[in-house]
Amino acid sequence: MISAALLSMAALTSCHVSFNVGTAKDLAISKEKLASGVSDALTAQTGTAPSTSKCDGPLRGEKGATQRCWISDSQSQLYAVTVTVTTVEGEHIKFDIAVDDKPTSRPA
Repeated sequence: MISAALLSMAALTSCHVSFNVGTAKDLAISKEKLASGVSDALTAQTGTAPSTSKCDGPLRGEKGATQRCWISDSQSQLYAVTVTVTTVEGEHIKFDIAVDDKPTSRPA
């Protein structure tokens, strides 16, 4: 059974996040910090934290750049998340989060 919170997460079309990366050199958010940011943003939107949050790689600080992340709930339902950079202002990267509508079978 899918938790109500994760259904709420899947219903999110986008969630706006701003991230300070600290330096403009090789502007990117590491995959660990990105996963944490995705989890924090979804927790703020739904009131429930995903059980896991992982990202395939870093998010480049370039408008339109994307990265794929993965969240799961307490029943181990896995959802794909697409993170897309909307703006870069100095050392701040702003991005949207879009959670897929249905769970996936991709291993976490």
